[in-house]
Amino acid sequence: MINLARVKEQLRLDADLTDEDPLIGSYLAAGQIAAANYIDRPLVWNESTEIAADDTLTINATDDIELSVLLMVGHWYAARESVVIGTIVSEVPFAFKFLLDPYRIL
Repeated sequence: MINLARVKEQLRLDADLTDEDPLIGSYLAAGQIAAANYIDRPLVWNESTEIAADDTLTINATDDIELSVLLMVGHWYAARESVVIGTIVSEVPFAFKFLLDPYRIL
């Protein structure tokens, strides 16, 4: 399960610094939604939540799915605008897609 402390570790932020916690929480929520939308399946983020036996679409968020979300949160945190001028262009979301593609329903 991804929580704020884990996200702050990924971002290399001191846990005691709380000024940006609401923003980071928004990035986390958006990343979880983005992952579910990309694979076109509901995701369960809490390991104690049971999935109904007849539910063939919903899956538990695995370590690689959680990593994809952490990577997106890190990307959004570092690049807060959609366009960065004066840098080399690279596709950061590639890792996000690479980690999620095995779970994607096409």
